[in-house]
Amino acid sequence: MSPDDEAHTHDDHSNVGLTEPSSPGRTRSTIVPVALFLLTFLTTTASGAIQQHPAADFPWWQLLFPVAAIRPISDGLTYSVPLMLILLCHEFGHYFVARAHRVQASLPHFIPLPPLLGFGTMGAVIGMRQVTGDRRKLIDIGAAGPLAGLVVAVAAIIYGLSLSPIVPLSPGVWIEGNSILYGLLKFATKGAWLPGAADDVLLHPIARAG
Repeated sequence: MSPDDEAHTHDDHSNVGLTEPSSPGRTRSTIVPVALFLLTFLTTTASGAIQQHPAADFPWWQLLFPVAAIRPISDGLTYSVPLMLILLCHEFGHYFVARAHRVQASLPHFIPLPPLLGFGTMGAVIGMRQVTGDRRKLIDIGAAGPLAGLVVAVAAIIYGLSLSPIVPLSPGVWIEGNSILYGLLKFATKGAWLPGAADDVLLHPIARAG
């Protein structure tokens, strides 16, 4: 084999290596995030249904029977869809900015949580190779997620508050605290500073997701 032939052979091998089909590891790196997303979507939907329907009125195990659970599941979706959208925007904010900076990043891995324990999820994480020597990249990647999620969260809160009725406070009820932003959004949608002395907003599931 001549040197030219040998060099050409090496080039061919290099090209094949760049264009060969995805390895099992790469396939797994897609299957696992998708499976976790679907599982988390189910747990957040179940959590939303349980929040809307007290156990005395709606045993959670009825979610296993689609016909009996049609109404609760539809109520659960009003919570899970905006919540998952907020989380998706947050994580893909990190992901796309990382890719824009040529930093290798995994797809988001959502963390499901049993519905009876709270929100139905503990959020999501992405894996990235260590970025060294470039503080701007770290700041850009770190800030992109919260900013992207905040835009959707604020939109969800505004829309959810517009659907939330003002109701009288029951004796002995706990009153939620207000951040400055949340208080301003309440005032913008309801025209009053809430909670008041005798009333507050009964949050719609979309607002609760935000």
